[in-house]
Amino acid sequence: TTEANESSKINIYPIPAYSEVTIESASEIVAFEIYDLFGTKVKPKEVYREKNLIKLKLERGTYIFSLYDHMYKILVSE
Repeated sequence: TTEANESSKINIYPIPAYSEVTIESASEIVAFEIYDLFGTKVKPKEVYREKNLIKLKLERGTYIFSLYDHMYKILVSE
């Protein structure tokens, strides 16, 4: 969990994940990007989206998530 202030609270679970990752945010996630450790942009196998929730199916690996709310870019790496 990364927390800058209450409005930008992010939860990513489960960690470690085996195929599905869930990202929850206190504010709306308007866009997101996923990168592998080589800096290559990754496209998930499946994406389920709601206003404050994203579920992703990814290959096994280590990823860096860039999440965007209305005004801020929040980097989360696991």
